[in-house]
Amino acid sequence: MAMKNNIDSNVVTTERKSPDGGWGWVIVFSSFMIHFIMDGITYSMGDIYLHPMMEVLGRNRGTVSFIFGMLPAITLGSGLFATVLINRHGCRKMTIIGSCLAAMGFLASSFFANIWLYYFAIGIVAGFGFGLIYLAAIASINFYFDKKISRALGIAVCGSGLGTMAFPWIMPYIINYPMWFDVHGGLLNESAIIFMCVVFGMLMIPLPKEPSEIRRVENKAKTAAKRQAKKPIKNVNIMVDTNEQHSQLLTNQESKQNNLANGYDKVHNHQTIVPDSADDESFKMTTKDLELLENDDATGEDHEKIIITND
Repeated sequence: MAMKNNIDSNVVTTERKSPDGGWGWVIVFSSFMIHFIMDGITYSMGDIYLHPMMEVLGRNRGTVSFIFGMLPAITLGSGLFATVLINRHGCRKMTIIGSCLAAMGFLASSFFANIWLYYFAIGIVAGFGFGLIYLAAIASINFYFDKKISRALGIAVCGSGLGTMAFPWIMPYIINYPMWFDVHGGLLNESAIIFMCVVFGMLMIPLPKEPSEIRRVENKAKTAAKRQAKKPIKNVNIMVDTNEQHSQLLTNQESKQNNLANGYDKVHNHQTIVPDSADDESFKMTTKDLELLENDDATGEDHEKIIITND
């Protein structure tokens, strides 16, 4: 319970008010450019690619138009999944990942002329990537603005209208230019343009009030609390190990002292000793030394006998 209260207090201290300006206007610019690129490509594809794709694929209008219908349908229909991912990982990461997905979808469709590949690459892959980008571009502004939220969102959404006007005017020149190889070159160029959204996603610096940042702080606090809880256990283990080592040293010292005492007794009784510990070099005594001692004792007794006889 105490750990939970500490975590809650840490989370509360990290929450701050929206800046209502400052770096928030950079976020507005990033959102504007994302809407310019994403909606400009999405809502102009039918006008730009319908007839060229019908000629390349040899399909009728309805079959080819289904590609351009899947793209916005998947983009807006993936909002539920995009919400979960953005709350978990943040606007910045999801914008970068979504840009890479959408760019990969258009890049894959530029290599092969196949209707089923277009359905999957442009409709599903690029559509889901656009869904991540679209929601992240809106949610990031909500985190940075409070009082000026209406003005900021209005500026960002203007990019959608301008992009829808610009792309139908620019892309036909790219498609009809000989070096771009018609439809495939146009899709390849749009893939590179979509990949530019990665740069705008990197500008979306997360604030502490975002759900992803709150989750990160909670996880960090939980990890720190677990580490702190494990420290006393480690100290107890160290103390137990130290006591065991100390008792073992005392036991070894007592055994050495007993061995030395036994050795002294054996020397005193003129017995041959073999020390148990090979390390006690100063107390080792060979059999030869004991024989010398016995000879000295015998010599002393004979000398006493000679003195008594003389007397």
